[in-house]
Amino acid sequence: MTMTQAQSAEELITLILKYLHQHPNSEDTLEGITEWWVRKQRIDDSRVAVDEALQRLTSLSLISATTRNNITYYKLK
Repeated sequence: MTMTQAQSAEELITLILKYLHQHPNSEDTLEGITEWWVRKQRIDDSRVAVDEALQRLTSLSLISATTRNNITYYKLK
């Protein structure tokens, strides 16, 4: 196993365990876990990271945030 494969396996272990802790009654096949659990967890993690990045950009006054109808829109200042 190469270093990249080991890192990838460690990342997947983390994603799978995170998903299972959030959905303790879940069970699925290899295909289902690959298609749904891992993809969903990556999307959830990406959403958190994007939100943090947007908050930082807003606080640095590099972008602006406007809320309309309870939805926030971001754009360059």
